Amino acid sequence: MFTNLPHVRMSTLSLAVLALCLNASCTRQLIKRERTHVRASVGSVFIDGKHATESAKYYLEQYRKGIRSNPKLDDRISLIRTSLSDALETRSSLNSRLYGNDYDLGAAILGDVLADRVRSQEPRFYPTYNRRLAELDECYSLAGGQGSSIRYFDSAPRILFVPGAFYSENVTVRNAISNFSSTCSAIGIQLHFVATDELGGFDCNVSKIARAIEEVSGYGEPFAILSLSRGTAEVQAALTKLNGCGTPSNLHTWISVSGIPSGSHLAARATRFPQSVVTSTVLKLKRIGSLDDVREMSPEVMRPIAKRASIPASIRVMCTVPIAFESTIAKSQRCEFKELRQYGINDTVGLCADAIVPGSIAIPFVGVDHNGSQMDTSRIGIALIATAYDLHRDDNVRRSAEI
Repeated sequence: MFTNLPHVRMSTLSLAVLALCLNASCTRQLIKRERTHVRASVGSVFIDGKHATESAKYYLEQYRKGIRSNPKLDDRISLIRTSLSDALETRSSLNSRLYGNDYDLGAAILGDVLADRVRSQEPRFYPTYNRRLAELDECYSLAGGQGSSIRYFDSAPRILFVPGAFYSENVTVRNAISNFSSTCSAIGIQLHFVATDELGGFDCNVSKIARAIEEVSGYGEPFAILSLSRGTAEVQAALTKLNGCGTPSNLHTWISVSGIPSGSHLAARATRFPQSVVTSTVLKLKRIGSLDDVREMSPEVMRPIAKRASIPASIRVMCTVPIAFESTIAKSQRCEFKELRQYGINDTVGLCADAIVPGSIAIPFVGVDHNGSQMDTSRIGIALIATAYDLHRDDNVRRSAEI
């Protein structure tokens, strides 16, 4: 059912994306806007966009530094920040009414709003994460880029890895996660892979994951779960299932990367006529699942499941929230981005609001799409794992001191 595989693949909704890309409406260009070069940091990710709108540039390079030189825009930014904060509390779609026609400005502000929430929820997160990221870079520098001589963990952490839909379809992502798997092996992470069905069988996958959690727990060591894309929805359901009969006490953290716990609007669009015709045809040609399987990933199906979710309070939940920056969207992702832009701030596969696991530490990655093609996924993923283990260790030390 699961094994320590040397090559692990990230999930993607590539077939659904293909259906949308073949839709004639996607061939039209995105609305052109006046843009300018910008280079700034949002949340924990460094944005190096070729262009950004003038208002987004003002926000990133001046407003965030306390410089207020445009009263009219200052008032608008303040209103957007308040609106986005309220929208997150009500789990709305963060739709375009909140930021008007300036998507980049809304995306940049959302990144800061989420980062501020992280600092409020868990003040230790960013200091620990940034330190572990720097230590990882130093380890690689000392090792000359060769992972075989890196000592990064005091003891080998154990990770249960859960992919999502289509995790072998996207070559770029497959190679990136293969690299992640190899790096995990070199750096001492014990990676267990749950071989879920790539598309269909949501309930079957939930049962597989629940059994895998129990089996990894049997090693008797503290462990964490790392899930990707639809795997997050499946893990959410598996933990809810186990919560009714006793979740393993040695499971301390669940890390969701580019998750869709509340579904993907892109999957919903791909299963509606006329896009559904193309989606169905591609699925038949690929001999992988059916239209109903893709429909399972839509918000209409996933949101009710997410509302019924019950995650034990003993498990720390961390989820990355990719926030696509319009100026950094790759040409291959522009069709998907355009389809979702009308609904709100997104990662080219789903809306950002739907990527947040309720009660989690939601970590923004601005300028990044669903597949994380704009960043070093191995580096970020390993730093997140190290952060999770450090926070767990510190919690144990504190509890011991209180006894």
